[in-house]
Amino acid sequence: MAEYHIVVAKGANILYKQLPRIIEDAEQPLTMTARTFFQGMYIELTELDACIEETTKQSHERLKHDKDYKRVKQVSGIGPIIAAETIAAIKTGKQFKNGGQFAAWLGLTPKHYASGKVAIWVK
Repeated sequence: MAEYHIVVAKGANILYKQLPRIIEDAEQPLTMTARTFFQGMYIELTELDACIEETTKQSHERLKHDKDYKRVKQVSGIGPIIAAETIAAIKTGKQFKNGGQFAAWLGLTPKHYASGKVAIWVK
């Protein structure tokens, strides 16, 4: 769109909101080919949004009776999507010897590397 001197702020949500107005505005210097292309892009975005929403709803429905999923969702700032992704990524969590290892896997704590007499903490 910048080729037509149409610039919007960065961000998918902003583009998603402004694209219909840009396409319908007869004053915009877009060719018919460009309008058709941007209209197709907008339709594709709306279809993808609907697909994501439906998949999220199905995932939440499948997991809402899972005790681990419920427990993960109780953490402040974690909603259904992150909870589902966490359960999918770590399965039972038995690969972690303790909570510190899980926190390091998440990137919340420094990782400890030790070799012989030298110990290194890496952020």
